[in-house]
Amino acid sequence: MKYQKAEMILDRRGQGLTEYAILMVLVVMGSVVIVKSIGTQLNIKLTSVRDDINKKITVHR
Repeated sequence: MKYQKAEMILDRRGQGLTEYAILMVLVVMGSVVIVKSIGTQLNIKLTSVRDDINKKITVHR
């Protein structure tokens, strides 16, 4: 009887650990997608600013 209870507790811990690992993978994947998206948008914006600055420098020469 004691062994059955111990097995049930260990099984639940293993299940909880697996669920936690799956959740962490999903969170990391979501974070990567968000950061990549923000990075791309930021790169586009900074490129536009750089081009505007270069145009103004060229005009004033």
